[in-house]
Amino acid sequence: MIVVEGPDNAGKSTLVRNLCETFDLREGKRGTDNRDDLWKVTVADTHRALHEAEVGTSPARVWDRLFFSEFVYSKYTGRECEFSEHRKAFILKELEAKGYPIILCLPMKATVLKPNDRHQMAGVNENLEAIYDDYVEMMDWMPKQTIFYNYQTESPDRIHSVVGEYLSNRGFQ
Repeated sequence: MIVVEGPDNAGKSTLVRNLCETFDLREGKRGTDNRDDLWKVTVADTHRALHEAEVGTSPARVWDRLFFSEFVYSKYTGRECEFSEHRKAFILKELEAKGYPIILCLPMKATVLKPNDRHQMAGVNENLEAIYDDYVEMMDWMPKQTIFYNYQTESPDRIHSVVGEYLSNRGFQ
């Protein structure tokens, strides 16, 4: 299990495609294709992803957002976070104990704030700066194996190295 996180316009989807192509991985399939409803399935998707990783589903899955984004986006979409503090603590312990790579994409703030024509959940476009700032603050409590990545200033080589080592250690390649 590899999780790629970050705000909108941070290069997550491009990195996920790159990792899937480079390592012949599969993207984690969310419980819905409707972006407005992702929050409804994020708890179930997170537990399913953890289970698949634990049993060694092959090929490994790369998740374009999963658990962490709920703590940011719930605030700006006018609803309660789907994860209790107890569940949050449990999942964080699991992620850290298993060493699953977490990649937090954070390019320059100006890049994230550039307008785009993709459909967003209500409350997202008008709060992109605050969303970006929340991801920066999230760095304080993310698992120790989290890799911070700015595609504007570095190539994906370091990410490839970490993911390649993870996959090799887990017997995937």
